[in-house]
Amino acid sequence: MINQYTRDAMARTAEQSMMDLCVRLKYTPQTNSDGREIEPTFPEAEPFKCGYQPKGSRDTKTGLVLTDDRLRLPLNAADVFNSRDRIKITHRHGEELVEPIVRALQGDLKVGVSACLVALKGVHS
Repeated sequence: MINQYTRDAMARTAEQSMMDLCVRLKYTPQTNSDGREIEPTFPEAEPFKCGYQPKGSRDTKTGLVLTDDRLRLPLNAADVFNSRDRIKITHRHGEELVEPIVRALQGDLKVGVSACLVALKGVHS
């Protein structure tokens, strides 16, 4: 069994190895004057250190590219993220990206011993 001291040390080591920076895009539902839900907005919220892992992409017959990526986040991310949020990766390996990478979360964060993991999905042309 892992004691709290070991768990905290593992979490610190995991976070120190996260070389990327991302911003949570918080899912915010919107309604029109009739009270019907319309397209939600995703305002920027908290920044997080992260570990972005591009896993590849595949072309579709329609010319769109689907991506299946992974993201490692600190344990405290589990307290604020939900499955409807999006993520914007702003820095890779300490360098600011000219064009940030925006992805949707694919399911809930999986909380491990030292970090959270989540699958990302993206569709772009």
